[in-house]
Amino acid sequence: RFHAGLGLLERAFPELALEFRALVREVVPFVGDPSLPMQIDGGSHYRLWGALYLNADFHTTPQAIVEVLAHESAHSLLFGLCTHRPLVRNDDEERFASPLRREPRPMDGLYHATFVSARMHLAMTRLLESGLLDAKAAAEVREARAADAVNFAAGHVTVRKHGELTPLGLRLLDGARDYMLAAQAG
Repeated sequence: RFHAGLGLLERAFPELALEFRALVREVVPFVGDPSLPMQIDGGSHYRLWGALYLNADFHTTPQAIVEVLAHESAHSLLFGLCTHRPLVRNDDEERFASPLRREPRPMDGLYHATFVSARMHLAMTRLLESGLLDAKAAAEVREARAADAVNFAAGHVTVRKHGELTPLGLRLLDGARDYMLAAQAG
């Protein structure tokens, strides 16, 4: 499934596929404990920059793989951009409501989730525009893209209201916002 998804990304959005290959050096599959109510579907971490973890029980279609590759590589991009300077200055002890998690999160996590939602929306848009999907896959992608837009909007409101952004953090978030506004305008 991973190779089918990466191949689809390469055909639909070659620029993002190149970025993914430049940022991600190792993909580590894992499975969770099915007896637990909460599962992790994937992850990346600044201390393991270049590694991506994917739950092999999730992302069952090539288009779902495309979305998670866009998601995790966007985190890796942000990790790389803030190696010498932060994106937000909020204290890590402060917690804020997140569109993607039930529990409140630090601003850095909320910033990441917001930026990443825009990147996922972009990947889903390019996938739809590629003409490579059948009707069922296109419907799945439209649904995912709509969720990405909702998540971006919810996160953006909180980040702009409470985030103490650095100049770099502000530029990146403004770029994501400008993309989302253009996408909404058609």
